Amino acid sequence: MRRRRRLTNFLKQLKTIMLHASHLAISKQIGSSIQAVKSLLQMKCFDDSFNNIALAIHGGAGSMAAIPPELLDTVKFSLFLVVVTGLETLIQTRNSLEATERAVQALEDCFLFNAGKGSVHNCDGEHEMEATIMDGSTGRVGCVAGIRSLKNPVSASRKILENCRHIYLYGDGAEEFCSELERKSPSYFNTHIRYKALEKVRQNIDQGASSNTAMLRHQQTVGAVVIDQEGRLAAATSTGGTVNKMRGRIGDSSVVGAGTFADKNVAVSTTGHGEEFLRRAIAARVACQYEFFSNPDISQICKNIVNIDMKDKLAGLIAVDKNGNIGAETNAKMFYGSYKNGVITADIIDRLKMAIFEMNYKEKLNVLVHNFSTHTAFQALLYFIGWIVLLLIYLIDSSEEAKLENLDRDFVIATVTLLAYTLLTTCASCAKKTWSIFVAYLFYFVFTILAIFALGILSFGLAVDDHWEASKSTGIFVLVLIYIVILTFYLVYTIFLCFQVLFSMWQVKQGRRLTSYKRFSFY
Repeated sequence: MRRRRRLTNFLKQLKTIMLHASHLAISKQIGSSIQAVKSLLQMKCFDDSFNNIALAIHGGAGSMAAIPPELLDTVKFSLFLVVVTGLETLIQTRNSLEATERAVQALEDCFLFNAGKGSVHNCDGEHEMEATIMDGSTGRVGCVAGIRSLKNPVSASRKILENCRHIYLYGDGAEEFCSELERKSPSYFNTHIRYKALEKVRQNIDQGASSNTAMLRHQQTVGAVVIDQEGRLAAATSTGGTVNKMRGRIGDSSVVGAGTFADKNVAVSTTGHGEEFLRRAIAARVACQYEFFSNPDISQICKNIVNIDMKDKLAGLIAVDKNGNIGAETNAKMFYGSYKNGVITADIIDRLKMAIFEMNYKEKLNVLVHNFSTHTAFQALLYFIGWIVLLLIYLIDSSEEAKLENLDRDFVIATVTLLAYTLLTTCASCAKKTWSIFVAYLFYFVFTILAIFALGILSFGLAVDDHWEASKSTGIFVLVLIYIVILTFYLVYTIFLCFQVLFSMWQVKQGRRLTSYKRFSFY
């Protein structure tokens, strides 16, 4: 027993040492250091102009299959270092374009992300990278694709932005124009996890598993959006493309308006199903919607784009507007980091978690409302069974010579109760405004209790002897008793549910996390 415990402790310590070693290696790989992080966090040079700066990065959206679970904490650490690296550059240079390029360079230098060092393989087992960088204040842009040997494609796009009369160069022409930039041999871009991803995609293709293959092909594009102290916006995106792509394929990341866009209002970087972003010009669509609305909400615009325009397609995007507000949305999972108002975030965005904890009050409430679907369906089923039982009693009683008193009235009450329940439930689920949701569900809760009493007492008339005797004489006595017992337990359950949900709504309104949310997951 002692030996086993010692072995367990040794393995834990070994794992901790390996984790620290990997963190140190990654910080060195991307050109950052823990000491730089500490010095940045202790800086006293911030003035009021720094309140308006904001930075957001993404490491791609899609399946997490390419990243082993044991590396996810390392991914979060890497995202944190990238945010700090970009922020440090932003503070030193006070230039959004410089900070954007530096942040994407750091992402390209980390093997965990599908850009630069961590680029995926094409169908020939080679690497073809692409990137775009755009200055929102001037409209200047640089794009490259088909890059095979340049260490940082985003730096190549920056050079085109600064020094080229064209905005887009491909392949050998791009590498020749950027000949003074640092180059690497093909072996530099070979990583074990990307080779495994290529093998898995090829295996799935051989087996005809097209859906799994589609998810595996779209992984971890990187990007950054920044606003500096002067209100200037910039955006950049870089990628190695899709796993097992055709040679010469160009995706959305290097196409202005599809995967990247920046103007004087917003800066946008996207990730996901590149062909769909190209077809729908998603990045430019975000900018157009922001300019179209009188009081634009960048976060809401991002949500609408992903959940409506890119519905059923793998998508994720980040954006920052001219006021320093950040929008980040995905319909899958996305590696994400940001800096705003002195707070650094580095995490994996999960669509449901973001819906519960990061959306505004109205959206959180809408999520709660939709979680009632199973609960209300079960409740409606109980009510319908009660109505059927009452209908049987009514039909059998109608065939007898002596008709029971008040049974017609009780049957009408039960029918109206069921119809009213259906109407109120529909109104509650269709409510759009916050106040109407509250009103609809307040009436719904009160009505639920009344409806149970109506079906349980009025409908069967247990207080009236002739109803009781009628139930026994018609042979439905046992069924009625079981149903009444179920309603009794359900009444207690419903009262508990009402208080629980109302308390959760109050928590949301106060801006608190839903401590009891997990208990809602079975509805």
